[in-house]
Amino acid sequence: MHIRESNISAELSAKYPGCELTSVNPFDPAPGTIEDGQRLSFERGRIGCDGASFDKVICCMALHPLEPPTKLALLKEMRRVLRSRGKLYLADLDKAYSKRETLALIGTYDLYGHETAVSHSDGTWTAQIELAGFSHVKRVYNEPDVIGRVSIFRARR
Repeated sequence: MHIRESNISAELSAKYPGCELTSVNPFDPAPGTIEDGQRLSFERGRIGCDGASFDKVICCMALHPLEPPTKLALLKEMRRVLRSRGKLYLADLDKAYSKRETLALIGTYDLYGHETAVSHSDGTWTAQIELAGFSHVKRVYNEPDVIGRVSIFRARR
């Protein structure tokens, strides 16, 4: 999963040439082609593939623009497409620790609406990872960025 205009799949293909990558953009439901991989559709809340199709899912900055029910639905769908004991790597905006980070999150309220960002500003959005059925949820990285505090989580199906 990746957010608009990001090309994380091409970057990963270059770094790991033996890896097969598939890309889904939850903000653009139409499938298309990407360099060195395929692109799946995301229509009516479903990723266009069979369940248990992937060993790993990387979700990069795709959750914070979504309202809580949609966030949870997308997490459940990512779990569906993972094989047993497959891993989710999730990078997104997280709880602010400074005034600057708080202001950056307030800016996302204006872009996406209060309901989409409020759970990121207080850190409660991470509970949805377990609600979606993932286990062994662990924050593996956390750092301030220009757009706010970004955390990376790892979880298992």
